[in-house]
Amino acid sequence: MRRASDAAEAEHSALPRPAAKAGAPVHTLLYIEDNPANLQLVEALIARRPDLRLLSAADGNLGIALAREFLPEVILMDINLPGLNGIEVCNSCAQIGNSAYPDRGDQRQRNTHRYQKKAWKQDSSAI
Repeated sequence: MRRASDAAEAEHSALPRPAAKAGAPVHTLLYIEDNPANLQLVEALIARRPDLRLLSAADGNLGIALAREFLPEVILMDINLPGLNGIEVCNSCAQIGNSAYPDRGDQRQRNTHRYQKKAWKQDSSAI
């Protein structure tokens, strides 16, 4: 017996992935999420974008390891992760960004710091 989610997954996998434009850059997005349903949703959305490569991690430690190895342009994460929470992961990833782009005034380094502050402000009542 097939479940509704199986049918939806089969339908999604049958959709053709758009072709990337020749010479177009591919950007990396790291998604740190422990909820499989949320991960499937983001995978389905990113599959429509040939200019994006999705990396995923189910916990903060793996997310930090992937961030170190691949230096993604964007990190999207859940705050309530098992083990290290999203705030702790954000702090570690900010350090990766700072060491990966020292003294360059790189936009990624500035953005990492800015989003780190947003996460603290939004979740400070939950800690």
